Amino acid sequence: MKENDFKVDNRKSAFSRAFQTDLESFDYYYKQDPDRGRRFSLGMTPFTGSYASSLALYPFQDLQPGALIVDVGGGSGHVSSEIAKANPKLKFIVQDLEGPILLGRSTYKDSGLPIEWQIHNAFHPQPVMGADVYFMRRVLHDHSDAIGANILKMICEAMDQKSRILIEDMIAPDLHGEDSEWFINHADIVMMMMHNAKERTLGQWESLIKAADERLSIAKVWKAQGDRKGDCAIIEVSLGP
Repeated sequence: MKENDFKVDNRKSAFSRAFQTDLESFDYYYKQDPDRGRRFSLGMTPFTGSYASSLALYPFQDLQPGALIVDVGGGSGHVSSEIAKANPKLKFIVQDLEGPILLGRSTYKDSGLPIEWQIHNAFHPQPVMGADVYFMRRVLHDHSDAIGANILKMICEAMDQKSRILIEDMIAPDLHGEDSEWFINHADIVMMMMHNAKERTLGQWESLIKAADERLSIAKVWKAQGDRKGDCAIIEVSLGP
């Protein structure tokens, strides 16, 4: 951090120094070390089960039949596939970089699930206009505020009035010292080491969303029953006039 003059640059993280690269960790995985990138994508699949299921957090079954969910940064599609199995009348587009998308196509090619696969960089303009839902699970915590706001801005420009952004991520409690949550502290340090990023409190999520576009606002925060401090939640974001 001192060498980087305490500036937030995802290409100058502890990961970047350890691997002697100027690439951000995901770019390194998929451009310079694809075998490691593939292991990372595979590793994220069982990791999904360590958090409350997306299905337990949000009533996807209440969406209209044929509603389109765009899974931005959806990796190999492990989360969308579970939602699709429970809600086969919905439609899904999983977006990510080439490596995880090719893995997803191979993994689920015979599944019969209503999923399309699209190579897309979330930092670029969102190509799917007016989707019912733009879904991001454990994506924005990998990025600094500036980069996260840009990702949200790209989505906002594709939204219409019916569209919603669903952000599934941790909401860090406003606790410090001995009252803080050890797992949140651990995850926060990992995000800093890997990406120069962080876990966010609800207030920090609100600031990030407004930084992307003043028209965006939090409509509701969905939590599982028996939610503990720091558990994953789904932040539902709507677009105002």
